[in-house]
Amino acid sequence: MKKIMIILLIAIIVPASLYASRAGTLSIGIEAGYTLGLYDQKGGSRITEYSPGHAFSIGIPAEYHFTSWLSLASGLFYEGRAYGSEREYENQLVFSLRNTEHFFDVPASLRFSLDNGFVRGFAGAGIYLGWRFRSTEDGNAVALDGSNSYINGTVELNPLTDNMFDAGFLAELGGGVRFGERSEMYIAARYKYSFTSLDRNYQENMVTRYIDAFSVSIGYNILIGKGDYQR
Repeated sequence: MKKIMIILLIAIIVPASLYASRAGTLSIGIEAGYTLGLYDQKGGSRITEYSPGHAFSIGIPAEYHFTSWLSLASGLFYEGRAYGSEREYENQLVFSLRNTEHFFDVPASLRFSLDNGFVRGFAGAGIYLGWRFRSTEDGNAVALDGSNSYINGTVELNPLTDNMFDAGFLAELGGGVRFGERSEMYIAARYKYSFTSLDRNYQENMVTRYIDAFSVSIGYNILIGKGDYQR
């Protein structure tokens, strides 16, 4: 089902890209924001309690404007997706950690806009592809002798058991303010629903872990080359 959804989204985005005329314009910029990681687990027991985690994202957005109301948004982004994990045994804390998965993402969102030449509102949907290159954790753990230790470091990723590839669906909603005919400052809220587990399918009846993300970002972009937003 997930593969079918990706194929359908590609089937929509690619023809829309081919629709672009010579009058189309490209804008690029910079963007940064807050990310809320949302952990989900399928299978297994929940002896560990999980909670949303806080991180950030930063990247270089690009948007190709086919017309004044249709565009394709993409770019290259770093995104941290964090979640909390805590376990107790007989009312005694075993560990309390903040786990952060670090990704490079390339989104492709078909964006529909309404604007009056000064203020723009937009909504979009599409897919994203990513690569998990690092995993970190920090927090407290209690040893068998009762001593408390602080953990802060990198968790080694094993390509045999850990899934580095990431893909999923994204939806976005935002608005911007134009500065003349060449630049725009905007704010965007996005939700990313991951199709891929953090773990590879290397054994039967295994627990699969997913991490989705909700983000709010502020960005600034400028038009490249000739043309303007008013077409």
